[in-house]
Amino acid sequence: MRTIRSLAVSAALAAILAAFGCAAPVVPIRHALPAAVPLPSDLVGLDAGSFRVKAGPAGDYGARLSQALAERLAKTPLSPGAATGPRARVGGDVVIEVGDAAGHRSIRRRDAKTGQFEPVRAPSLVRTVTARVSFVVTRAGADEPLVTVEVERTYSSLADPRVRGAAGLDRADDPRRVPSPDTVIGELLDECAEAFGGMVRPLTVEAEVPMRPTGQADGAAGLRAAEKGDFALALRHFRAATAAAPKDVGLLLNRAVASEAAGDLPDALEHYQAVVKATKGKDAVAAEAALRVKRVMLHLKPPPR
Repeated sequence: MRTIRSLAVSAALAAILAAFGCAAPVVPIRHALPAAVPLPSDLVGLDAGSFRVKAGPAGDYGARLSQALAERLAKTPLSPGAATGPRARVGGDVVIEVGDAAGHRSIRRRDAKTGQFEPVRAPSLVRTVTARVSFVVTRAGADEPLVTVEVERTYSSLADPRVRGAAGLDRADDPRRVPSPDTVIGELLDECAEAFGGMVRPLTVEAEVPMRPTGQADGAAGLRAAEKGDFALALRHFRAATAAAPKDVGLLLNRAVASEAAGDLPDALEHYQAVVKATKGKDAVAAEAALRVKRVMLHLKPPPR
């Protein structure tokens, strides 16, 4: 009965707040972040060129990397919707290293007849693979590279969950379960292509963050401004509101949301974290938002000179 009664009270309160224009909007958040590896702004796209395997086992790995890169560049063009304009080509060098530590070691295996565990000598294999790719971006018709990006990915069969089996109980060095070098190399080259694609394209971080209803005067004015998309005005109201009620978690969150939407990321992070601290980490909206803002600020931070 208490639950039903409290739900009814909450619904009535929400209706009253909505009637007085205090209903809390859901604020769309969008951060447009620059690419980690900046390219000339006039380029509309990149094309996958040829890759030379300078060291490694025999195979068509240069062609496989080119194909993997072409697929990723096609999915995420530099300038979506731009049909014409200058383009650049991406080629480079590949170095592949495969290391196998093979032998035998003693394990205990259950004898089906006696039911006892007996020591036996079993084959052992630990495979490590490293793929290093130099992605060289060159403008069409030019020889001087615009940028060179080094990407390295590594593999160890000891850390491969496939080797352990579905239940995670199989031997980590069982040769029968270790993927072939060709399989691993293909996966690492895919990862290199994915990493390069992520470095050269701008990043968009989007979220929808619900504000909290309030009957406080400045807070209600802030909600109305946020509803209209005027986040600078909303932030001014929420600053006044939190100054008057510094321990009101709802107002603190609303100020953080308005700050983030208005582009004041330090203020947004400070007040998201204040909500997290006040609720002992139980406010999932504030915790997720604080992590998002922190990551965006790190991405925007200029590299050290």
